Amino acid sequence: MTGSHPADQDPADRNPAENPVGRFGALAPAETAFTLELEAALADGPLEDEGWRIRKDGSRFWVNVVITPLFDGAWTLLGFGMVTRDLTERRAAEQALTERRRRRRRLPTSRRGPS
Repeated sequence: MTGSHPADQDPADRNPAENPVGRFGALAPAETAFTLELEAALADGPLEDEGWRIRKDGSRFWVNVVITPLFDGAWTLLGFGMVTRDLTERRAAEQALTERRRRRRRLPTSRRGPS
């Protein structure tokens, strides 16, 4: 893929100051995964994915990502729209709830007999 879209540039040529939040490629564990996701979105339409990503500072976070190819009126690819939602807290809360339910199922139920 070549063109003027930032994803088409060589990572070494990108200026991190142009996007203070960070581009998706910086969030994905591997540049190749990013390229495959763009190609899938281009071939099949909007792509949705959840998984771990890595921030610029090296910390991991759980995200939901939607990638949508953007076309002009003549169906020329202009680039990609991308929404990345940080779901780390929600995922942690869901896992904690699942663990509490699992523990509760293991606890013996107390039965009170006749008084």
